[in-house]
Amino acid sequence: MPQAFLLWRQLKTLKIDPLYNVHFALVADEEIGGELGSGFVVKNKLVEPDFVVVCEGGSAKKIGIGHNGILQLNIRVLGTSTHTAYQQKAVNSFLETVHLVEFLEGFFKKILADPKRGYVAPSKEKLKPIVNIGGVVSSGPGSKVNIVSSETTFTIDRRLTPSEKMDRVESEIREAIEKWAKKRGTKVKIEIIHKTEPCALGYNSSFTKSFKSAVEKIKGGKATFTVNRGATDMHFFVKANNCEAIGYGVDGKDIHAIDEKTSLEDLVETTQVYATFLSSPLS
Repeated sequence: MPQAFLLWRQLKTLKIDPLYNVHFALVADEEIGGELGSGFVVKNKLVEPDFVVVCEGGSAKKIGIGHNGILQLNIRVLGTSTHTAYQQKAVNSFLETVHLVEFLEGFFKKILADPKRGYVAPSKEKLKPIVNIGGVVSSGPGSKVNIVSSETTFTIDRRLTPSEKMDRVESEIREAIEKWAKKRGTKVKIEIIHKTEPCALGYNSSFTKSFKSAVEKIKGGKATFTVNRGATDMHFFVKANNCEAIGYGVDGKDIHAIDEKTSLEDLVETTQVYATFLSSPLS
């Protein structure tokens, strides 16, 4: 968001009239799905753009023309609780979870190794599907050290490349877990936390070429197009408005880690890229 404000201020200060009508959408919930931010803007048709610049998803000499997809699930493994001293007939949900996770580790290792699921970006970067099991792990209500666990939950964070389809990925995970649960005789509930479809666009339009020229003018050298390994709000605009979009912002360091940061120099240069693009006719 700082570069958007800086851009607005510089356009006013330098008395530059953009060649396009410019709308700023400042949102705060991209990290948790974007439904109340960009999703709300698109759903309610607050803007209906011809093209969109998302202020992330590309940086330096790389311009984003897509992003991976996200499927996040909460898995609840159910057992029966009792006092530790009388656990003969109880079902320990934690131990069942251990068995399920072990099964899923092998399942994902095989699935993710399929070369057809990979994606090669225009920059020649090779994207592979990935998964994180157990980003959040918790016990059920009434948990206590001397009680057999009646409920254990853990999360699955599956990242899809643009070569994959959300429906297929979700179905194969559900079917694998349900098959395991039936064979094991364990009750498992699967809940969706969040879904974002993967997105990949073309990059030979007058819009993308013009933005590429702006990047090369400010940054120097040759710019390339890429697909972001994470996800951005780009898909909201592309899907609903059927418009072109690119992702480009500051080059952050230590992303999502302690002391995440960017340089003032890059903030200024990124603003210059935006201003150059807005004051240049489409290629």
